[in-house]
Amino acid sequence: MKIAFIKYAGMACGGVEKYLQTVACLLPKEDFEVDFYYTNVAPTPGSNFVHPDNDPSRIKLMQDNGINLIKVQVGLRDGYSPTYEWKNTDFWDLFNENDYDLIQTGRGGYPEYPFTHINKTKILDSIHSFTGEDKPNIAKAILLCEWQLKKWSLTGGNPDKAVIIPSLVKIEEKEYTDLRKELQIPKEAFVYGFHQGNREDIFSPVSLEAYSAVQNKNNYFLIMGGAKRHRQLAKSTGCPNIKIVEFSSSPDMIHRFLETIDVFAHARSDGEVCSAAIIEALYHGKPVISHPALNMGHADQIEGCGKMVHTHEEYVKEMAAFEENPNYLLEMSLKARKKYNGNYRYETVKGKILDTYYETCNKTQ
Repeated sequence: MKIAFIKYAGMACGGVEKYLQTVACLLPKEDFEVDFYYTNVAPTPGSNFVHPDNDPSRIKLMQDNGINLIKVQVGLRDGYSPTYEWKNTDFWDLFNENDYDLIQTGRGGYPEYPFTHINKTKILDSIHSFTGEDKPNIAKAILLCEWQLKKWSLTGGNPDKAVIIPSLVKIEEKEYTDLRKELQIPKEAFVYGFHQGNREDIFSPVSLEAYSAVQNKNNYFLIMGGAKRHRQLAKSTGCPNIKIVEFSSSPDMIHRFLETIDVFAHARSDGEVCSAAIIEALYHGKPVISHPALNMGHADQIEGCGKMVHTHEEYVKEMAAFEENPNYLLEMSLKARKKYNGNYRYETVKGKILDTYYETCNKTQ
């Protein structure tokens, strides 16, 4: 079976991009031949979102796994168009849908270019937001959680085609050394923190502002990546124990970071559908504190192993509870790892994805 993955800036390090890269690499070579089409990052008038660029380490990963990468040139991505149409592109010179048995998407759910022009070949739709679309050649839609399915169905998605599979996050299960020595954080200190890309559009101040109310000489707040506004806010609080380290695409560095903190203090303005960062935190047994937002899939992720708070005061109270009550911290840490083992282990999720591929392609494993 020949499959085309198509993703704008598909070699970037974002959650959707990494999901598609991981899926492409896990498909058995004896059954599936994969072409992965990815574009450059082009000017996008009409949109304020700055898309992360393609990452050389992700390109190398794909090449090392034998994936045929096809670079597509896009002169402009039209943010005024409802489909974000690509202008001055060589995509249609490189791609012919008749060459493929299946097309794999990774998108927000809205009618998106170039899938609006692919009308004959089966599409396996990987949806990472909650806008729904149905068209005859969508064979199946992979959604990430029950909350998303409900929203997606109300906006045009066909629930009969849906299958729920959480984000696929590959974690090398080994011991990771924390970063406390490098960052000069005492072993006995209590550390809150989070990691995310260098994105201004998802900036939220809620966890940093809450930390400023509980900060003392024995605790720290650690950020990997984050927005410029996180740095400005950290400076304005005057809290001496806020440390910000550069974003890293290295899985090893991300896991060392997570091994350093005690509580994952989540903050994202648009929320999550199914957060890879939260899955990684659960692997390390880190309880998660978070807040309501447009997307609420993360509420399902942290249920039973973290806390959803609705006000600044509640965030402050929950931070203090974890720091002041070691038994509470231990209880929720054990529940976090148990939830990872039950819901998000790589081999479990991989099996569900492979089952969906074989079923969609009418093949047996």
